[in-house]
Amino acid sequence: IAFPRLMQRNWLRIFTLITRLFLSNVLIIFLLAQVVSPSLNSLTKDLENGKHVFSMDIFADYLLKLGIASTYIWLLVFYSYFHVFFNFRF
Repeated sequence: IAFPRLMQRNWLRIFTLITRLFLSNVLIIFLLAQVVSPSLNSLTKDLENGKHVFSMDIFADYLLKLGIASTYIWLLVFYSYFHVFFNFRF
């Protein structure tokens, strides 16, 4: 009951929040398509060509490649969900 409600809609703010949500989702899809998917495909090819031998070199290489991308994806998901989506005031 005590939550401050606005009598009018701030359409510019709503538009900027929708734009931020759209751009963060586009960045998530871009990272998944350009970084994560090719890395996982090449990992499976390396494991199939090496007759399922999993060495520390392969593990370290793909851990470093996927670590940065997954960190950015997590940050973008939390930003888009908690900061942008929860700030819609209708």
